[in-house]
Amino acid sequence: MKERMSELEEQIDQHSRNRTLNSIDAIKLLDEYYEGLLYLMRTLNDLEPNVELKADSIQIGPLNFIERIKYIEQRKHHFMGYQQMKTMLVEINKLIAIKSIKKKR
Repeated sequence: MKERMSELEEQIDQHSRNRTLNSIDAIKLLDEYYEGLLYLMRTLNDLEPNVELKADSIQIGPLNFIERIKYIEQRKHHFMGYQQMKTMLVEINKLIAIKSIKKKR
């Protein structure tokens, strides 16, 4: 999943540089990136893939996760929404790494 998210980010960044985030191709990529982000959050919290993420189901997550997801949902196909997704992905990856280290102990 990490490799796929990197590939998506590379492609979306290219659309961003070309100012074509509103193109059909970019929208599909952004939707997949968003779904990947939610998948990683479910994985981090040991939830089933189709479970809706709610405040009470999230034990581990970035600060203000629910508020940030609402912000992203409103601006998912815009530059600032994408930037928020990128920031959140970095935070989620750090939390996954921390969880992995704790499991090894």
